[in-house]
Amino acid sequence: MDNRNEGLRKNWHRIDIVAAIHKAGLTMRELSVQAGLKPDSLKNALARPYPRGERIIASALSLKPEDIWPERYSNQQKRNHLHKQMGTNDGIGPA
Repeated sequence: MDNRNEGLRKNWHRIDIVAAIHKAGLTMRELSVQAGLKPDSLKNALARPYPRGERIIASALSLKPEDIWPERYSNQQKRNHLHKQMGTNDGIGPA
């Protein structure tokens, strides 16, 4: 993908995520319970960053979390790239 368009990618709307889960034959509650979580736990990923929940939802849709939430992951990817260039693992100390 052209990097100039990266900033234009928007997160999926929460209703679109839930609809995709339903099209896959699941509900958010079922997916939460299957993952060993409390029934409403995955709803958190719809409103705020929740990496574990994002991975569970994305996996159920055969996607990567950054495909669904590109705005959440674009800054993280840039930060990881800078740390790699600087030779650090956390931006503070040596790798």
